[in-house]
Amino acid sequence: MRMLLRVPTVVDGGASTTLGLAIEDTPLSASDHPTKDWADSVDFGAKGDGTTDDATAIQAALDSGKSVVVFPKAQYKSSKALTIPATVNRIDGMWSDLHNAAFVIASAATAHSCSVKFRAMGN
Repeated sequence: MRMLLRVPTVVDGGASTTLGLAIEDTPLSASDHPTKDWADSVDFGAKGDGTTDDATAIQAALDSGKSVVVFPKAQYKSSKALTIPATVNRIDGMWSDLHNAAFVIASAATAHSCSVKFRAMGN
């Protein structure tokens, strides 16, 4: 089953829109993406307690240069838009919630394919 990501996003500072990215209902496996290519949001300081603003830690994980950013099962919160750099091709929070977040593609000129999945996203 494939669904589309319908969270608020902004491209190149323009109007709010949706990424419309595919969301896969399958867990991430090391055979798909070797774990050396993963950045764990918790390793970058995300608390995942549902009240702490994890925006800085999540952005650091996104900016790590790794191709996959993972979110262990928890409740994450972001007070600002998160920029997806061209190096990231998968964001996996299958058993996690991400609240108050919007994703921004780094540049429309370098738009790329990125799979994003969370159990729930929104306010």
